[in-house]
Amino acid sequence: MNKRKILIVDDDTAGILALNHALQDDYKIYSTKNSTKALDMAKRTQPDIVLLDLHMPEMDGYEVLAALKSTDETKKIPVILLTGTYEQKQIEKGMVLGAADYIHKPFDTVDLKNKLTNLTPQNPSPPGLTP
Repeated sequence: MNKRKILIVDDDTAGILALNHALQDDYKIYSTKNSTKALDMAKRTQPDIVLLDLHMPEMDGYEVLAALKSTDETKKIPVILLTGTYEQKQIEKGMVLGAADYIHKPFDTVDLKNKLTNLTPQNPSPPGLTP
């Protein structure tokens, strides 16, 4: 069985390592600390889901989300925002831009896995085939 693919975009190395540790058994993981590279990686790897930090230098998570949702190759990829904020206005902004959900940092592994299960296909297509 092919593992589902996740792209983690976070400028915090510890955050990437924690997510990688929590998800490595169930997912093929791609990651980057660079928000600009994230757009290219999403197009190239076609992940089943993107975990996207909101607060990053260069391009923030909102800008990355808007770019992902405006491109044919990536607009259907579900995006879960990773955020340390509890400000409803900021969370709503991400949802309006097209985020599928959000996770508060530090994340709860069970909650994260449940959200991923609900948003990603259980039996991914073999390489080369798209649903």
